[in-house]
Amino acid sequence: TLVLLAGGYGYYRIEVDAIQRAQYGAVAAVGRLKADEIQQWRRERIGDAAVVAQNPFIIAALGELSGGARRPALLAQLRKYLKITAAANRYADAAFIAPDGRVLVAVNDTVAPIDSAARLAVAASLTTRRAVLSDLYRGRDRVVYIDAVAVVRNSAGRPLGAVILWADAHAYLYPLIQAWPTPSRSAETVLVERVGNDVVALSDLRYQPNTALRWRRPLSQTNYPAAQAVLGRVGQVEGLDYRGVKVLADLRPIAGSPWFMVAKVDSGELLAEARYRAVLIGLIVGSLILLAAAVTASGYRRKQAGIYRELYELERESQASLRASEARYRSLFEHMLNGFAYCRMEYDAAGRPVDFVYLDVNEAFTRLTGLSGAVGKRVSELIPGIRELSPELFDLYGRVASTGVPEVVEFDFKSNRQWLMLSVYSSEPGHFAAVFDDITDRRRAEEALRLSLERFQMANQATFDVIWDFDVTADTLWRNDNFQALFGDPPEEVEPGLQSWTSRLHPDDRDRVRQGLRSALDSSAAGWSDTYRFRRRDGTYAVVEDRGR
Repeated sequence: TLVLLAGGYGYYRIEVDAIQRAQYGAVAAVGRLKADEIQQWRRERIGDAAVVAQNPFIIAALGELSGGARRPALLAQLRKYLKITAAANRYADAAFIAPDGRVLVAVNDTVAPIDSAARLAVAASLTTRRAVLSDLYRGRDRVVYIDAVAVVRNSAGRPLGAVILWADAHAYLYPLIQAWPTPSRSAETVLVERVGNDVVALSDLRYQPNTALRWRRPLSQTNYPAAQAVLGRVGQVEGLDYRGVKVLADLRPIAGSPWFMVAKVDSGELLAEARYRAVLIGLIVGSLILLAAAVTASGYRRKQAGIYRELYELERESQASLRASEARYRSLFEHMLNGFAYCRMEYDAAGRPVDFVYLDVNEAFTRLTGLSGAVGKRVSELIPGIRELSPELFDLYGRVASTGVPEVVEFDFKSNRQWLMLSVYSSEPGHFAAVFDDITDRRRAEEALRLSLERFQMANQATFDVIWDFDVTADTLWRNDNFQALFGDPPEEVEPGLQSWTSRLHPDDRDRVRQGLRSALDSSAAGWSDTYRFRRRDGTYAVVEDRGR
């Protein structure tokens, strides 16, 4: 009996250790991939600011404005450049500021005063002479931002101003952090940072929404994996998360930043399979003990035969369980929404990547690329001429397969007329795995938005009328530059809300015009028009014909 109990317990511990190693490997892979993606995202934001700061047109324009004179035509060109840059790269706002901190021009005319985090980033860029990223911070509109900042210098190295690109963390960074590649009821990744003697969550927690930059714990509470991460611990740890639940976590720093990535899964979810096997082993061991007691009187030979028979059944059950586990993981692989391909790289005599063979693909691969029967074939067989159309794809795959360093890129797949978001990593030398998604619609939408903004700017510059836009929800009112030309009020002296318009209406017209506009808004009317008197800067009134939709 003692031998059976000891054997059953030993077998259970072996199974638990194997399951835990496998599960931690999956968590660590997710943590490593996300850390690399975040590092790449930071590089791209810094690169965007550096490109703007090194643009010869921007350097010349800020040089002309450095004397303090305002040139409306030049400012309009700068605003157009900023709007195209912000739209193409999904920035919430963008601005050029003078060396003294004044906002020269911005995408949004109602831009708030520069936040202290951005000012610290400008100071850091001045000191390092490089583009930098600010800390994550919550803006006055309660949105979390991170700013890419670069100082613009002339050929002599004198600062002419700086460019600031506001990135809304909810637009890309937070979805990237919070996404998990496979279904899980408890898995999540959290970005953290050390602030003084506390650890602070930079992203929202899965079970506590709206906690970005608000959740913090003392570093003395080392039972939290987040605290261990900022104290320098790397790799596998066990501890309690913010809910007080025991978790298995992978900790790693984000290279080139003060950030740390915590990828974690509840221990209860990881060990669900182990508990199932424990029950199975317990039942089998208990049955063996009862069987041994029942057949003791029948002699040593029959007892031994019974024990061996039961051990054989135990092994068979274990093999069946292993096959079922493999089937579950295969099902997850096949039902991923992202395309997946595992390939072996082929090189020429000089060591240059020239082709690759598909070793395994999932169903999403076929659906997204249109390539069927890919397994076992070279890509040059499936897509003749791809080497000439997309040489950079072979360079990317060859680099990852050789160095083992993961990369994330947006790739123009010319052969299929697609844009793909590619995440490439290598699990063994000469091989690589690619996880990808079709982002063609998003890229087309970005291009359409850019063209729409250009057409709007051309129409805006071609008219002498005042064009205005009222955001009912935010109570913000935007006007084009013709407002100052017709009425004399500089944009910086005009209040941002609707009050700035109604306060300038002639007293005899104010109630009638305001009531008419309110009725049109409440009734969802297709249009509104009115004629009224509007006060100029010098106190006189202009007769205005106003139309809106």
